[in-house]
Amino acid sequence: MDKHNHIARKIERFYSNQTLSKKEITELESWLKNFNSDQEVEEWLAQNWNQATNQHQRISAASIWEKIEKRESRYTTKADKQFKTLEIIKVAAVAACAAILLLTGYFLATMPPHSPEESLHIAQTKNPKTETNEVILTTGNQTFALSDSTLEVQSKGITLKGNNQRLVFEKSPENQEIAPDTIINNLWVPQGQNYHLMLADGTEVWLNAGTRLIFPNLFKKGERRVKLMGEAYFKVKSNVENPFYINTPNSVLRVTGTKFNVCNYTDEPENHITLVEGKVAVTIDQKRHMLRPGEQLRYIPSNKNISIKQVDTHLYTSWINGIYEFRNISLEKISYRLSKLYDVEFQFSSEEVSQLRFTGMVKKSYELQYFLDVMAKTTNVRFDISKNKITVSEI
Repeated sequence: MDKHNHIARKIERFYSNQTLSKKEITELESWLKNFNSDQEVEEWLAQNWNQATNQHQRISAASIWEKIEKRESRYTTKADKQFKTLEIIKVAAVAACAAILLLTGYFLATMPPHSPEESLHIAQTKNPKTETNEVILTTGNQTFALSDSTLEVQSKGITLKGNNQRLVFEKSPENQEIAPDTIINNLWVPQGQNYHLMLADGTEVWLNAGTRLIFPNLFKKGERRVKLMGEAYFKVKSNVENPFYINTPNSVLRVTGTKFNVCNYTDEPENHITLVEGKVAVTIDQKRHMLRPGEQLRYIPSNKNISIKQVDTHLYTSWINGIYEFRNISLEKISYRLSKLYDVEFQFSSEEVSQLRFTGMVKKSYELQYFLDVMAKTTNVRFDISKNKITVSEI
């Protein structure tokens, strides 16, 4: 088992920005190649679970990938260090995979939660199906599929520029007043996708899979209002005189300038609003609730239960960087995220199976099968796949 502790120390050295030799890179590569079939590795991970979580619980997968990107950009801009560039990128890829496997992929807990939680069991998670997996923008009477090709359209003082990753609404300098016939836009992000949008006022919105946002080309004087169905992260441009409103099926949010996440999928039993910075006023059933940074409002439409508590906001916002993190979450709740990320449906053999707990992460670029294999090895369940339907049962 000492050799795996040795590997872990190399991962920690990479994370702390220390250099690894070519020999150490080769050793990490070899370790990764043998990971899935190396029973000794799995035994070591199981034995070191408690120690690992205590030592590394504050290291998130997102921070690891952020460090990788910084190191890549630092070296790839220097032409005279081409060999070192290749070496650093190789170290980043290998060490990051190992770090994620070690620190997140195998962190799990199959026991019941430490505190009581409302039962949210649903036998099957259903998702609306679409005929295309492209992001669709309907603006006025025109519809565009936002693909790899660049879109650029002039529309009543607004320039739309976008592709399959990002869409920007630019207000023409001469068009300072609101047009009387403002065009309404409808942006749909299908299952398996997410998207970045910049509104004409400078507000940025990240839309998660299975999400629809309705918004005008230009906002009327006195308020900025959009409608959201699904999940989105907002970075609202500050403007006290023109507050920003978000209408959802169950609530209305009012902000002036702030960062927060809104999740209100109609096919999920719970909605939540998570505030990162600033202030948010949330109105539900004509009652107003104020959120402070670090707080999350949870709302269960079926019984109208509302609760507000402090949370680790990173767990609810890391998806905008392509990383979905779970901390002692039921398989059922995880299935909500995976169903939209991979456009699949989950069915549980029993409520007991759906409430098994897991701690870990999945990167958007990972194959679904990889993540299912990790959960299967660590939660004593099996996943039977038939086309886009996945049945989860206890072994």
